[in-house]
Amino acid sequence: HQEKSTLVFVLGIYKEKVWNCQPNGEFQDYNDHMKKTRKQKLWILTAICIIAFFISSCDCDPALTIRHTITFDANGGEWADGAVFTTSVPDKAPIWDYRPSVPTRSGYNFKGWFSDRSALHPYDPNAIVTEDVTLYAGWTGNIVYRITFDTEGGTALAPQLVTAGSTAIEPANPERK
Repeated sequence: HQEKSTLVFVLGIYKEKVWNCQPNGEFQDYNDHMKKTRKQKLWILTAICIIAFFISSCDCDPALTIRHTITFDANGGEWADGAVFTTSVPDKAPIWDYRPSVPTRSGYNFKGWFSDRSALHPYDPNAIVTEDVTLYAGWTGNIVYRITFDTEGGTALAPQLVTAGSTAIEPANPERK
């Protein structure tokens, strides 16, 4: 027993024609048994078309729907509104597009963002976000020098504390007695 089937789409209407192979080798129209299921198949095709339409018309890019939390920890420093800045970013986004302003810390200079609290492992600024991440601010202490003046027997001058990169204030000329 052989069958062959032809599927035809005519102006969005689904039709199926089935022939039954007879013992003499001729094919006979065998659509009578299809009348019962034709409406069911038309409903299934309609449902498939509607689903395909909605899938094709939605913006279903997974990179836009998957998001990750990036936490910037000031690690002893702070921003005006706190010591932690948290943001939500799309999957595969460059992290540097979402970094906050530089935090501040009294007596320290900001040296960058690190993947560890000890600031031993710098975070790659070109990294792409694929999971939740916490980054820690790294700090270098300001080097402070104590400047003393040798007046070689003149009046004593007060020592000055000067931060590296700054200049000392010129003291008044000492007097010698």
